[in-house]
Amino acid sequence: MRLGHRVGDPVGAVEESDSPGRFSAVSLQHVPALGPRAFRLSWNYAAGHMFGTNGGRMGDPLGGNRDWFKVYVNGRLHRTQRGQVVDFVAPDAGQVLAAVVAVGPLSGDPDYDPGLTDTIPGDRVQLDWQPPAYAPDVREYRIYWDSGGGTVSYTTPLAVVPHDGRAAYTWVSAKLTDGTYKFVVRSVDIAGNVETNVAEVNQAIATWPATPTGLAYSDITVDPGVSFTVDLAWSGGMNVNVYGNDHAGGDIDYSTPIDTNVSSPWTSAALTDGPGVYRFAVRGRNATYEEKNTDFIEFEVNAAFAEVSRPLSPYGLTVIPAAGAEFTVSGKLDKARPVINGRTPAAAANVKVYHDNGTGTMDWNTAVGTATLVYQAGRWSWTFTTSAGAYSDQQLVKFGARANTANDVTDENTDTATGRADGIAPDAPRSLAASAVRSKAGGLQ
Repeated sequence: MRLGHRVGDPVGAVEESDSPGRFSAVSLQHVPALGPRAFRLSWNYAAGHMFGTNGGRMGDPLGGNRDWFKVYVNGRLHRTQRGQVVDFVAPDAGQVLAAVVAVGPLSGDPDYDPGLTDTIPGDRVQLDWQPPAYAPDVREYRIYWDSGGGTVSYTTPLAVVPHDGRAAYTWVSAKLTDGTYKFVVRSVDIAGNVETNVAEVNQAIATWPATPTGLAYSDITVDPGVSFTVDLAWSGGMNVNVYGNDHAGGDIDYSTPIDTNVSSPWTSAALTDGPGVYRFAVRGRNATYEEKNTDFIEFEVNAAFAEVSRPLSPYGLTVIPAAGAEFTVSGKLDKARPVINGRTPAAAANVKVYHDNGTGTMDWNTAVGTATLVYQAGRWSWTFTTSAGAYSDQQLVKFGARANTANDVTDENTDTATGRADGIAPDAPRSLAASAVRSKAGGLQ
């Protein structure tokens, strides 16, 4: 979401926004006291509404606001901050356009981490300073640093920034490796005199770790009825943490890794939790941060710890009432079976049809019938007609369908469609009469 303001626009004008109402009272004002091209951008942000959660992210207290804001000036990123007011000097002549973007935990923006307090992930240092109160002969500013060693060297400046009368100055370093750096800025006058202040600023650099990609599982090694192990593999990422679920189909628990600081390929410890759906995820980390990707793999095992390969689910479920309070239930099923997690789903042999028998609660345990697959137009189609007299006239009945393999392994989709039974024929036509009419070529007259 982006809210902007131009000089001369009404206060609160929206430049670009997909969520009106979260930002308000945005204001861009010229501040002559800070310089001829100095401006102040301010805004209000409705905490507790971002991303549909009360605190800006799941788990935050009601009304909490953990969002950062990115401030852009004439299309360029000026800074990232938590405060809702910022002063800046416009870099170009002409119209000034400022914009602020809320950066949140679900935005996918790598410059945000909900656990941050003082450090923003990044690989460069930005210095901001103002000129001396009295600066009639200042020519330039020299930037010195410690190169990450702890002691600032004043032998050779790292950079020189010309003094051009601005109210505030900004300088951004080249890309830096992780660590803590010290900087000092000194004024130099026209004659070449260098003042000797030693006011240091410290900035920690902690880059965002790389995300592992291409996560897949391969060998599942089974000790029948006792335990099994699984091999995971991925590309990229350093010092990877592995996460898993409770093996009963639940979500992955990202609070505690099941293994840390590992590399690909990785083999699990013996898994003995029994039949269910197992899920795994991996996240790259460094000394400061762990990235937040949510890609995962999953597979299912039975009581003997053998992998269960289910077929693809049918789709396009259609329920049409037929005479005698019957129904015609039909749908489609893709013939092609794309590789998922390095595995090909099992082939379907037929489709089983289920219903709620008009109760409102689906019975997925007992099928009411089985439909035969017919190949046409590049995919399977199927049709099933219910038994006559199974339902009452005008009864609402819900149906579902699941693909089934030759080994009687059924998919687990829960898609349903509803129809109303029609078991009573309509009334007979009324007032039937007959009469003779004259005809001619071309039709009746």
